[in-house]
Amino acid sequence: MGMGPGSSVSCDVAAILEDTENLPTDPADASDIAAQNAILAAQNVTIQGYTDTLEVTAVTIAGYTDTLEATAAIIVGYTDTLEASAAVLDAFHDVPDPDSIANAQMRDAIGNKEDIASETADTTSLIGLMRKAVVEAHQIERHLHNIELWFGPAAVAVGEDHVADLLGEVGGIPSGVITSFRATSGANKSWGPAVQIWGATDYGLMPATKQAFQDSHRLRVTAAEVDKNEWLLRIIVGTSAAAGVTARTYGIIPLFVENTNKVLHPTDVITERAAAGSKIWMQLLHVTNNDAKYVDIQFGIHGYPS
Repeated sequence: MGMGPGSSVSCDVAAILEDTENLPTDPADASDIAAQNAILAAQNVTIQGYTDTLEVTAVTIAGYTDTLEATAAIIVGYTDTLEASAAVLDAFHDVPDPDSIANAQMRDAIGNKEDIASETADTTSLIGLMRKAVVEAHQIERHLHNIELWFGPAAVAVGEDHVADLLGEVGGIPSGVITSFRATSGANKSWGPAVQIWGATDYGLMPATKQAFQDSHRLRVTAAEVDKNEWLLRIIVGTSAAAGVTARTYGIIPLFVENTNKVLHPTDVITERAAAGSKIWMQLLHVTNNDAKYVDIQFGIHGYPS
């Protein structure tokens, strides 16, 4: 037997009742869910804000990265420039060749340890100037603190090679002389004849370590033909007296000689050093009178190494 129209309505009512029975017993549970959904929605908004901030920060960091990359490229350029400059500076610190006349860099002015002693303007390095100063200082030291040997005319002269002998014991070891060189003035206040006082081989009379150069360091007048007169004594270095006069390699010493009150101590003489093998001469001029008169003289000689 079939169901009537009332049966369908009954089924619908039953379904509705069943759904109603499954609803939460406490209507507040639905509101709690809604509240939690609202909290989640707020948190999503916050998270989205953080995400936006992170995106902005990432863009900023990317900008910093680009700046750092550009800065690194600049630093690399500076580094290359510094390396090139260091190479140039290193070249400036290289020692120049000995006796270089270049004058462009500090190293040129400082010089090389092998530079010769020199005082040539505009070409000599500081090393060369210092070595020259040391050489000059040594020469002064050797001049002031040196062995001085005294000489008179050779007992047996040999031409222009040997004209002097050491003052000392005649026949002693070494054999010496006690005489003096005699210079005679010219008439009418002129220079008298040249007298050789040092021969070409007389350097051998000096100690072996002092034979490279010699100079007349002092002299002593032992006698004069006339008393209380003035004289000029010329000491000449040259192959001949005339050659030395022409070359102006001489010095002049004024003398005042007393026989009655004789000056016994030596007189200092300033002359240039003469190389071994040089010849030394003397000439006398009578200042007080016009006549030719003599003066007797002994010489103290200094010797120097090369």
